[in-house]
Amino acid sequence: MALLLGYDVGSSSIKATLIEAETGKVLVTATLSKKEQTVEENREHAAFWKIMKWAIPIFVSVLLTLAVIFLTLYLHTLTNFTTQMVEMKVEIEQQQKEIAELKLKIESQQQKLNEVTERTTKNEVEIEHLIGRNIQLENLVEKQSDRKRNHRK
Repeated sequence: MALLLGYDVGSSSIKATLIEAETGKVLVTATLSKKEQTVEENREHAAFWKIMKWAIPIFVSVLLTLAVIFLTLYLHTLTNFTTQMVEMKVEIEQQQKEIAELKLKIESQQQKLNEVTERTTKNEVEIEHLIGRNIQLENLVEKQSDRKRNHRK
């Protein structure tokens, strides 16, 4: 995310604004030293010391303003990161739910496969039994045919 930092250091105040570049949304604005400062020079270096009286507090204010802006930026970034993590967590939970549903489907299909295998095994045993029975009947029919032939002779 791109951010824009605007600031104005003047004799009457310091203004700073942090803006989200894509949306133009103002994230934080700070204004310090609303009182107009005067500069007088009536003796050697007097103007310098008068300026220093209000310049140092303004400089400190600028530093504090920048600290607030960077802290806001950090918190904004942290919030975005947290939001992304929450979205990822929701996505992972959804995927875990889908995996659990797939596992249930696989278990159901495995159970059906086991039932079909069991029925197939029973059918194979029954077929073997019927084949054996059929052979017995064929043998009986052959024996009876032999008896009838022998009896006719």
